[in-house]
This record gives sequence, C-alpha cells and structure tokens, in this order.
Amino acid sequence: MSHAGAGWRWPAALFAVTVAVHLALVHGMRTPIIHTDEYAYLDIARYLAHGGRLPRAEYYPGYSLLLVPVAWLTRDPLTLYRGALVVNAVLAGCTTVLAYLLAARWAPGARRSSIAATAVVAAYPAYLLAGNLALSENLFVPAFLGLVLLVFRTGPDDGPARWAVLGVAGGGLLFVHPRALAVDAALVVAAALVLRSSRRRIQAVASSVGFVGGMAVTAAIARLLTHHVSRGSNGAIYRAGDVASRNLHFSALGKIVAEAAGQAVYIAAATVGLVALGLVIASRSVVGMVARPRTSGAHRAAAFCGLAFVAVLGLASLFLSNGERLDHWIYGRYVEGVAAPLIVLAVLAAGRVPSRLAGRLAAAGAVLLIAGGAVVTAVHHGVTRGPLVRTNVMGVDALFRATGFRLSVAALTALAVAGVAIAAALGRWGRPLVALLAVIAFAPSIVTSNQFLIDGSRDRAGQRVVARTIVALQRNDGADPHHCIGYDDASYSIFHYWNYRLFLPDDEVVRFDSRTGARPCSDLVISGRSDLGAALAGARLVVWEHGAPQGLWVLPGPLLDRLAVAHRLPG
Repeated sequence: MSHAGAGWRWPAALFAVTVAVHLALVHGMRTPIIHTDEYAYLDIARYLAHGGRLPRAEYYPGYSLLLVPVAWLTRDPLTLYRGALVVNAVLAGCTTVLAYLLAARWAPGARRSSIAATAVVAAYPAYLLAGNLALSENLFVPAFLGLVLLVFRTGPDDGPARWAVLGVAGGGLLFVHPRALAVDAALVVAAALVLRSSRRRIQAVASSVGFVGGMAVTAAIARLLTHHVSRGSNGAIYRAGDVASRNLHFSALGKIVAEAAGQAVYIAAATVGLVALGLVIASRSVVGMVARPRTSGAHRAAAFCGLAFVAVLGLASLFLSNGERLDHWIYGRYVEGVAAPLIVLAVLAAGRVPSRLAGRLAAAGAVLLIAGGAVVTAVHHGVTRGPLVRTNVMGVDALFRATGFRLSVAALTALAVAGVAIAAALGRWGRPLVALLAVIAFAPSIVTSNQFLIDGSRDRAGQRVVARTIVALQRNDGADPHHCIGYDDASYSIFHYWNYRLFLPDDEVVRFDSRTGARPCSDLVISGRSDLGAALAGARLVVWEHGAPQGLWVLPGPLLDRLAVAHRLPG
C-alpha cells in the first residue's frame, strides 16, 4: 500500500464509524422537535428548491443549501427531514475526520494521541447528538474545523492566492450562522498578526488585499442570499442593530457579564475542563504571536482558536443577555460551535503542561468559576425554575435531569471547578489516552439527551391531525388549495405554529387574534379556544389535535355546509 493510501486509512475508518453511529442514533427520530429553528432550515431548503411560499424566519441559509438536493427529490416534509438526518450523519463524519487531521498536524507522528483527541470530540454530547436535529450546528462545527486547518497552512510568506482562499473560507462561514461575524473578527486579527512578519512587504500587501477581498465578496453574497430567503420574515431573529440597541448602555452590563459567566461555567462543566485547558494553551500561542514576529502553523492555528472562542463568547453574551429561559443563562450551543479544536488541544497537551501552569489553571479556574456562578445567581436573583430548551445545554443534561430540571448554579459550578481541576491534572500528569475517560463523564448526558430527543420526536410525530385534515379537505372536499389558513394567537403555541407551517408547505399560516375581534384570512382556522364559536359567529369545530390544545375550525360558508350535510362535524 502506498504511503498516501496508508495515511487515509484511519480517516476513512473514523468517517465510516461516525456515520454509522449517527445513523443508528437517529433511527428513532420521527419528526422535528425544535420549534422555529428546525422548521426554518427545512422551510428554507424547500423554498430554495421549489420556490413558492416565502419562509417566515430570518435564518442563514448555508445549512439549508446542503438540503436542497434532498428537497429536489421530494416535496414531502417528512422525507426532507429524514434526508436531513442522513446529511447530518455525513457532516458528523466530516467533523471527525477534520478533528483527526487537525490533531495529526498539531501532534505529527502521535497517531494514538490524535485518535484519542478525535474520539473525545466525537463523543461530546452536543456533537454526538446534534445529528438528531435539523440545525446549522451540524455544518458550523466541521466548517470551523476546516477553517482552522486553513489557518494552519497559511503562513506569512504565502502568496495572495492562498490568503484569498482563507478569506473566502472565513466569509463563507457567514452562510451558516451569524456567530461567524465573531469568528471572522478573530480571523482578521490573526491574519494581521501573521502578515506583519512577512519578509516581503509588497507580497504582504497583496496577500492582505486578497484576504480582505475574498472575505468581503463571500460575506456579501452570504448576506444577499440571507436577505433573499428572509424577505417574508415576520420578525428578525438576528440583527446587529437590535443587539447593539439593547446592550449599549450601562444598565445592561450586569446581564452581559452574567451571560458570559454562565456560558463559561457551562462549557467548563460540560467538557470536564478540557476547553479551559485548551483555551490556556491557545492564549499562550496568542502571546507568542504578539511577542515574536514569526511562529509556526501550530501556534497560528492555536492562537486563532483561542481568539475565535473569546470572540464568539462575547457575541453570544451580547445576543443572549436578555434571555428569560434557564438555558439562556448558561447557553452552550454558540460556544460549542468553536470548542472542538480547544478540546483537541487539551487532549494532545496531556502530560506536557508545566506544573506551575497546571496549578495556576486549577486555582485561577476555581476562583473565576465560583465568582462566575455567584454573578449568575445574583443577576437572576437565585431563580432555579423556568422554561428550558434542553437541546441548548445537552452537555449537562444529566444534571438538569437529576435536579428535577432546576438550574442549580451551585451544582453546575462545582462540576465546572472539578472539571478544570481534572483537566489541570491531566495536563500535568496524564496521557492522551487517559483523556478518553472524559467519555465516561459525557455518558450520563448522552443517555438522557438521546432519550429526550427520541421520546419528544415520537410524541410530536402524532401531532399532525390538524395538518392531515386540512390536506384532506383541500384534496377531497372542495377547500381551496394553496390558500391561507388562519392561526389564532389567543391559543398561540410556538411549536404548533411552526409545525403546521412545516406540514402545510403550500399554504400560508397567518396569525390573527380572535380576542381583539380580528378576522381570519380564510374559512379554515386553527385555534385552541373551545368557545371560538362565540368570538367568530357560526364557527364549528372539525377536529382536535392529538394530545394538544389546538383544533381546526371551519367558518360559515360552502365548506361548512358540505361537512354538516355529510355529518362530519362533531356534535
């Protein structure tokens, strides 16, 4: 076997195993469970493939672009969803391969260490179970790993073409998610530090132009496409101006600090301190890049990872500072998108961290995390119960399960402090293979999160009675197809609203409020009001949704008359 063939044997094996594991994990998934997000990405894919009704949410379309080939093959929403799960499995395989390649470049010749680092990344709950959800995280994580590899390969004396490729890749990340703005800011800083050490000034200027130009062009295209698919948005999800307007004043400072602290405590607990150790290593590379004009590709990549993590943490803290759910206060999903390389760094550093640095990490980490936990508790007045979206904090799902789904900041902080101490010990005395024990720490949250996803998907798979009835009425009973369906805000459910939009892809589901005397846009109305007939004279119930306070009603007109004559309306 050739050397090149032998070199790809492990990546190929890791890819195949990862894809097989993810396909097995999604076997029990029946339908999307995350309101707005999953439906938006699937709806954008439908729109890009077939046109028609505009999506109603402002989401970045990069992940949806990968689903367009599936959408070309089918107009059935469930088939598109199942195809998305297969695409997710392939992307997970790419994540594993890219993590392995990055580890192999940071530790050349240490195959076992690279495999150990890759295994820890692959087993992290948020990465392992992201494939069960039609979310952009499935693309963002491997895309970021690929960007880190490009930073590794792009040096101060490389020509404008290679720097332009790096800029295009950085700008291209904006197709996927707006947190790429923070990543690109970090990339610009890293590029400036690298190019200042070029021995050829003219080439450095040309490389800078290529880099900035490549990033600007792809970022502009990403923005135009995002605007195109979000023209029908009834409320922007991500707008820089909105984020700035609600945070650029002194009174918001406490919430911003608390948000950053909560995310730091979460990621330290969820990764058993590995991200904290990786961040310390990356910060040393940043200091080295600032102090020395020329550094190796390994240091460039590590420094960029640290800068990107801090930048994303800052952006996420600004965006989520007004969050009211428990998961908002310790939100993990945004920083997890850029955490994989830091986990790799930490595992590869096992047994190589100086004793003084390991001690400082454990001591300073404990102080900062305890202070962070105290800030979270103080800003949110010790509240422990409230709405919770478990998919945003899958790294500590077992803790939520154990506390009756309360946010126990003290327990989470204790886990974070213990995790950082363990990571410091691993860095000082451990070996990369020992880091595989982190998988044991991940196991409880993997089990509880996976069960939650499977059970939730099965439960919600049955909640399609109203959608099926509307389709049948349009097909068999003279209800005008491709028209508007009224949705009553008096009984608004964010899940059901988006659920009906997904399974009625050819209809507009338009909200109105029966409590204000508003009129719906058609004779078919979805409402959970049992007294809707009093608000809309003559309205008759057609069917109730299975296991949910939502029903389909028909207003006076030819369709109601036909259903009444056929005795198809409940008494």
